[in-house]
Amino acid sequence: MCPGQKEPYKVFRMGGREFPVYLEYDEQLGESYPAYPDFEDDKI
Repeated sequence: MCPGQKEPYKVFRMGGREFPVYLEYDEQLGESYPAYPDFEDDKI
C-alpha cells in the first residue's frame, strides 16, 4: 500500500462491480462516519 492511501472500511460487491467505502473523521463531531461513493456521478 502506498503512503497516504487508505484501507477501505468495507467493500460492497454488486452486479460484478466493487464499491469501496472509507471511514472519514469529522473533527467538529469528533466521530467517524462511512463515506459512500457518489453513485449518480458513476458513469457505466
